[in-house]
Amino acid sequence: MDKVTLVKQEIRAVKWAEQVQSCQSSGMTASQWCRENRINLKTYYYHLRRVREKACEQIPVAITSLPEKNDTTVTVRNANGLTAEIADGTSAATIEAVIRALKC
Repeated sequence: MDKVTLVKQEIRAVKWAEQVQSCQSSGMTASQWCRENRINLKTYYYHLRRVREKACEQIPVAITSLPEKNDTTVTVRNANGLTAEIADGTSAATIEAVIRALKC
C-alpha cells in the first residue's frame, strides 16, 4: 500500500473513533444516534468493531514474572490488570490465544 492510502485509512479511522465516542457519550442508543446522524446502523457497528480491534492492538502485554529454576509457570499481565499463568509445556497455539485474549 502506498503512503497516501495509509494516510487516508488513518484519517478515516480517527474520524470513526470520534464518531463512536460521540455516539457513546450522547446518552442515546446506537440506533437513535445513527438515525439522528444519518448513519446506517450496520455501518456504525462495522466501524465500532474496527475501532475496538485497533484499541486492542494498542494495549501492551508484558511478562511480569520470569520462571525460576523450580517454577513451572509464567505470569502475564496486561495494562488493565488481567493476568494469566502459563504453565511449562503449554502449546504455542494456546499461548498465542491467551495473549490475544489479554489484548482485549
